[in-house]
Amino acid sequence: MPNDPIRLSFKIEAYSPDTLPMSRLAEYMAELATMVGEKDNVHFVELQEGSVQLVHEVEYVAYPKVEARAKAVLTGAAPIEALNAYRAINRKLAEDNTSATYFVPGGGEIVRFPGVHAPKPLEILPVDQPGSIDGVVIGVGGRNIGKNTVPVVIDTGDAVITCVTGRGLAKELGHYLLDSERRFQGTGQWQRDENGAWILKRFTIHSHEELDATPLTDVVRKLRAIPSGLSSILDPLADLLRDRRSEGDLN
Repeated sequence: MPNDPIRLSFKIEAYSPDTLPMSRLAEYMAELATMVGEKDNVHFVELQEGSVQLVHEVEYVAYPKVEARAKAVLTGAAPIEALNAYRAINRKLAEDNTSATYFVPGGGEIVRFPGVHAPKPLEILPVDQPGSIDGVVIGVGGRNIGKNTVPVVIDTGDAVITCVTGRGLAKELGHYLLDSERRFQGTGQWQRDENGAWILKRFTIHSHEELDATPLTDVVRKLRAIPSGLSSILDPLADLLRDRRSEGDLN
């Protein structure tokens, strides 16, 4: 009948209704509901055999949005919560050594979840990169990470980072505990996660220095006080353009 709800099925290959734990079913249902959205218009109907089929109905007026959102996860164009739910379902399927499909019974497939059959991500080795961290020393010492290294905890204001350094430098940094902000130069070890983001795994401090805490207004005032001769030029821009034209530069 026109305007009747559209019936959809989420089919998990490896389980049967008798073997699927209820807690795991609840996890799949929660993630699927987040992925398709329109929660007030999507209603659970039954659990069918044929592996396991989580059958539900979508109200007619909401179906175009549900279908579009489900298909958008495959191109990465869906909202972030839908993408995260799709990834979570695939992770659970891989853990359960299975895969799944989302489809219209008697109609076409909307989304395939490769799960255990998904290509394994390429292993990317950590990358060492020189860099610096600005922050305050809030801790020195603790459980040694290496035979000759000591943990140093730095509060950057945005995050608390546990770094390492040699015993001599760690003893020196102990004098700056909860002191003014400093800059710590060293080498960071970065690891790329499964989503392509680079995460700082380890930072080894080689040196440090105190940051200049002079207010910006004072810095500007000092710069303005430096004699430059510009104050005697009535129209600096006109003079600059005239000099460029005299040198044959018409741009």
